[in-house]
Amino acid sequence: MIILTFIITLGTLCFAKAVNATKEANIQTLTVQSGDTLWCIANFIAPDQDPRTTIAKIKFLNKLDGSDLQIGQNLKVVIDN
Repeated sequence: MIILTFIITLGTLCFAKAVNATKEANIQTLTVQSGDTLWCIANFIAPDQDPRTTIAKIKFLNKLDGSDLQIGQNLKVVIDN
């Protein structure tokens, strides 16, 4: 029970940190081009960060369940200040 409480608390803190970071960041719109993937977009907008973290932010901002993108789709992306 103690371990479960610890895991839930840790998850809540991480989520709160991600939400606060998103509020402080610059949110812009990017239009998906032919051949774009979330991995490529993540590397483009945040080349010095772990792409998995950036992809998670993109999915959260755009309410994406998977990784499928459509050409012409507009995505909100976080550009860190």
